[in-house]
Amino acid sequence: MSSANAVDHIIQAKYILLPATESWRQALVMPAIALRDDGVVLDRRISSCMLWLELPSGKVWGITFKSRTAYLSISGIVKIAERLACAQQNEIACLPQHLEKLLGWFACRYTSEDDVNEIAEDLVREDVNASKVRNYQYLLTVESVRRLAQPSIEQFCEGFHRFNASLDQEALLLSGASGTTGTPDSGSYNYQFHPVSKIGLYRRQAMQSLPLLAQALTTQSSDHRMKRLQQSVDSGNPLLSALSDCFRCSKNLARFLSQKDYTLIGNEWQGKLDQLTGLLGIVKPDFWPVSSDDWHNFNQWLRPLHSAFSNRNNPVWQQIMANGVNELASEGYGQIVTRMERHDIALVDILTLPDFARDLGKWVEQFGGNKEQAETALQQYSLFRLALLSRRWHLWQAQTAGEVPTEPGKHGDDSASGWLTFIDEPWEKWLWPHSRYSVVPLNTPLLLAEEGSRMKHCVGGYTGKCRYYGSHIFSIREQATGISLSTAELRFGIHDKSSDDISLMQHYGFQNATPSDHCKTVLQSFRQYLHKVSAARLLEIKKQLHARNQEMEAERIASQAWPAKKLEGFRELLRGYPALEAIGQSQLG
Repeated sequence: MSSANAVDHIIQAKYILLPATESWRQALVMPAIALRDDGVVLDRRISSCMLWLELPSGKVWGITFKSRTAYLSISGIVKIAERLACAQQNEIACLPQHLEKLLGWFACRYTSEDDVNEIAEDLVREDVNASKVRNYQYLLTVESVRRLAQPSIEQFCEGFHRFNASLDQEALLLSGASGTTGTPDSGSYNYQFHPVSKIGLYRRQAMQSLPLLAQALTTQSSDHRMKRLQQSVDSGNPLLSALSDCFRCSKNLARFLSQKDYTLIGNEWQGKLDQLTGLLGIVKPDFWPVSSDDWHNFNQWLRPLHSAFSNRNNPVWQQIMANGVNELASEGYGQIVTRMERHDIALVDILTLPDFARDLGKWVEQFGGNKEQAETALQQYSLFRLALLSRRWHLWQAQTAGEVPTEPGKHGDDSASGWLTFIDEPWEKWLWPHSRYSVVPLNTPLLLAEEGSRMKHCVGGYTGKCRYYGSHIFSIREQATGISLSTAELRFGIHDKSSDDISLMQHYGFQNATPSDHCKTVLQSFRQYLHKVSAARLLEIKKQLHARNQEMEAERIASQAWPAKKLEGFRELLRGYPALEAIGQSQLG
């Protein structure tokens, strides 16, 4: 490689694109500052670097590594390319660890979309920390670092643009990536290349017919269904049959999803096609979303409803959910908000129906009945009637919170007794050029009661959900005045108890109003910040939750009886719902 050709491929201080050799079609290294005949000089300010290779086979690999030296030799890149080219399918997961040992790196992993931002922001922090002027320390805020990192990110994207330009543009498009900017999805892209040409053809045809399958087809998953789907596609079987078999849906639904992509249905369904087909499967075909506005409302109103109800593996509740989502969609998705306002209900009133049903079951058991009897009675009422009942139950809980413990346990009425949450101190956020906001953890009954009083909603009665069901409540406030603007409920491991994924359950402003765009932005940034919470802290939260549940169960067994006043209060709550009232009356009689 001549020096003259090398200089042609240098963009100052950010990335270097190496021309073709026998080992690769092209190679992209970033951040880098110089190219020599025998290697690439890496940016010395940070140890994290990225290497992208397009191999002679057409496959693409991206790896992020931390080097012990500020130099990556050409011979080293050749070794990496050769190892990637001969990697067997069962070696892919452990290949980064092998490269780590082969090159003597601190760490190595496959590149993710977040790595570009992380490297750019690390460069900013190193520059600021290296400055001798102490006044520059104010720059080390999340927003300022992100803003200062933009020039580097733009130059990195320019490098990806040049790298992507020589890739197979059809394969790049099918894998969901743009040919101009952004990191290629190497898994999806590589899936379309295979030594047996007809298999590669089947894969491309499947992605062209159903773009939503790109991730499902390329994920190296241990899930038996995903493996069956991939094998079925590679065998050239009819796609609609393969899809309906994999996701247990009708061919009519599979046909409906054809030609749709995530731009239309929403990125929140990425990797969750099983949940999407499950929700659409209970919606009548006449009510399936068509336009982008339909999909937006579908995601905003029906998706959280499905998430809240689908955890109850109960035919009665499955029917209640099916009736509910079809009732909401029956007059068109654009009318959902209007209909809810007409009935004076909010989404939170619907999402908490399972919580109300759990309390209803406990009430019925006091009379020697069974909760199945109560659940069957619930089917006699529309979703809107049940939502109003759920709201009344929440208000009743808040009113009685100071009279009786919301849950059994020796700390049930101790306002000073708290629980461990994701952060100990308020987290601050600047929205330039607007005011500073803070996210305040509410981890004691007293703090919840104060927030409920401030915001005029039912969070004051959430002590039990926080202590025993893994909820974490946060208040978004104006930093200067301390005024509460909105309240959010987060929970992790909602679908998988071993998972550390943190899910947003609900987010509301004063009197359950929709929160402002500023509050939504602050909450989004805070949830991204929570990715940095240590695994040790998350494990400790889980341990404490498990211990409290064991304590609650022991005391529940010791004393299950409700006080007479609470029984009568619940009976009064059910007035106007004859089928439910009759349960308690018949048992008393």
